[in-house]
Formats: sequence, structure tokens, C-alpha cells
Amino acid sequence: MKLRRKFYENSAACSKLVDQKDPVFKDIDDFVNHFCEDTTKARSIRKILVAANGIAAVKFMDSLKKFLMQHFGNEKLINFVCLTTDQEIPSEYLKMADHIIFSPAGANTHNYTNVDEIVEQATRNNVDAVCTVCSFASENPQLPEELNKRNIVFIGPPSKALFALSDKIASTIIAQTVKIPTIAWSGSGLIIESTGEGKEKGGGGNESEISKELYLKACISTAEEGLLSMKEKNITYPVMIKSSKGCSGKGTRKCISDEEFRLNFTSVKEEVPEAPIFLMK
Repeated sequence: MKLRRKFYENSAACSKLVDQKDPVFKDIDDFVNHFCEDTTKARSIRKILVAANGIAAVKFMDSLKKFLMQHFGNEKLINFVCLTTDQEIPSEYLKMADHIIFSPAGANTHNYTNVDEIVEQATRNNVDAVCTVCSFASENPQLPEELNKRNIVFIGPPSKALFALSDKIASTIIAQTVKIPTIAWSGSGLIIESTGEGKEKGGGGNESEISKELYLKACISTAEEGLLSMKEKNITYPVMIKSSKGCSGKGTRKCISDEEFRLNFTSVKEEVPEAPIFLMK
């Protein structure tokens, strides 16, 4: 896809993006002070690390440039630092970047899904925020947690919310706790015991706090343990072996026999190393 950069470079075209009904601010500080009531949490963002590539990176930068034109009349108020590799030099999304930084080439585990690499690049380049858009490390709760320690904004949900809703095991336990029907799986029947906190204020307790002990009860560490869990939970074939951190088909295998189960369990462990594994009908 060819990016129409001339559209942004043409001041007449840019002016069309400004909706006169929307407030226009003189700078980012003015914008933050206008919308942020809690001054202790006010934070001006002027430099963003885009830890994504392809169309996802294009859409993010394109949308933010339009937003800047609409509210400030200047699309250059925020600098984009794009993460890339030697293999992606010809990529169109890099034409929208103000700065380009390189990560190791190869599998995504070396770059876009590598939390340590993203955090190191963010710190080294003194960015105010990191955006992973909707891919790669966007669902890894470790990323916002590590960025927060370094006073860097993660453009996305906080780590607790990411864990509760993106981790397949945690989210299914939460669903069971609030009585949402779930299909038979290795964690069937597990629920979070409410602490009662928040009920006085009209809340329903602490339904998103999952203890490590409870979480591990739903996990399977070996193939033989998985076969035993199937008998205990009355799960019959076909059955799915799933990684809690798998995505796009990786870390997921369908099985129709004990022999296939043992083979596929090894495959799932190798595809998503160190990630917890569970079973589901």
C-alpha cells in the first residue's frame, strides 16, 4: 500500500481536517490541563515508540496525525520512533516515522514480542510512551508493568486488566466466577472466592484477583497429567491442548486419541515456551 504523504504535506489539505466545532489547543500541555482533573496524573506525551509494524503501525500513526491536526493544527507535535529490523527496511510504515531504531531480525520473539527489548529501546530513546497497537506484545501484562516502573506510559490497559482478560486461563476462571457458562476444561469448577472488598460500596467483591495457587489448579504440566485431568473432569475427545499465551493458531492443537495427545502436548510446549498449558473440550 502506497502512503499518500503529500496529503499531510499539503497545508491546504491539512486544514480540511480541522473541524471548527472541536476545541483547538495551543499545545499539548494546554490539552492535558483541559481534560485531566487530577494534576498528579497529568502527563504530556511528545515522543512515542511504535512497537508494531505493517498496517497496524500505519493506522495508529495516521489516526494520531489526524487527531493532532484536528485539535492543534500541527501534526508534528508528537514524534514517532518506529521499531524495525533489517528485513523490513523497504516497509511503507517506516516512511511515517520521525526516527527508526533497529532490533534483532528473525522471529518475533527477538523483537516485537520481546518485552525486554521493547523496554530497553523505550528507555534508551527517552520516549514518553509505548504503543504496540493491537498485535505482538499488546496482550502481555509484563510490558505495561515494566514500563510503569520506568515512568513510561503504556498506551493500552493496565497490567492487571491485561492479565485478567487476555490470559485464557485467568479469563475463563473469572467467567466461571461470575456464572458465565463455560465448556468443559481442565479448570472446570474453579472460582475466585470473594473477599467481600468493595461490596459496601456497591461492588461485587474482588472477582478479578486470581491467586497463583488457584491459577495453577487449571494448568497441565505433562501429557500424562493432562490425560488424568480428562478423566477427572470427564472431558472426552476431541479435546484441545491450548497455551494460555498462544495466538493466531500457535500453541493450539486438536487431539482425538491418547497417542495424538502425547505428541501434540510436546508441540504446544515448544511453540510457546514457558507458557502455562490447559485443556478444553
